[in-house]
Amino acid sequence: MSDDSREFMGWVDALAKGIIAGCALGYLFSLTGLIPAAKAVVLGGLAGCLASITFKNTRDDMRARKKAENADKSVNADTGVKGAKKNRRKGEKGRG
Repeated sequence: MSDDSREFMGWVDALAKGIIAGCALGYLFSLTGLIPAAKAVVLGGLAGCLASITFKNTRDDMRARKKAENADKSVNADTGVKGAKKNRRKGEKGRG
């Protein structure tokens, strides 16, 4: 599969899970009697859709950060330079 189709399927998967979970929670909320079941399911599905988009974006950002950190570590290992910035304390400037 190409990268575009994998990314698209990731979005479809995240949205489907969010909508299903939101609808289920909406229906459970309707059992309290505060809101009609149909309205609760629709609003729950919408909330689940928005939550799944936010979750997927956050997860993708974390994966990209980890990938960049791993790339930096491999560059440092190749050049023999140890992570000088990691060992510094906050506010401390490099020496020399």
